[in-house]
Amino acid sequence: MPTWSVRADRRNVDLSHLQSELNALGATVQGLRVETAEAAHFWNAPDQGAFRDFVAVGSISHSELRALEIVAEELIGEFGWTIDFTRHDETGL
Repeated sequence: MPTWSVRADRRNVDLSHLQSELNALGATVQGLRVETAEAAHFWNAPDQGAFRDFVAVGSISHSELRALEIVAEELIGEFGWTIDFTRHDETGL
């Protein structure tokens, strides 16, 4: 099943709003599985020292890749480029 990590720039994103949106999409998109990380993980992850500091906030999975693309478009429409996505391969990496 295709799975993407959802990452956010912790210097610029409203984490609670993003997690609420992820959970709402999980409740309304049939077959979408959403897992969110604990807020402490997000805030306590090591700073990468870059201009933007992207940290995983959770993951989305669906049997259809197109569904993940649509969800990503919705999230980017709401949060702009303060978020990004990383694909996992079949081994979960």
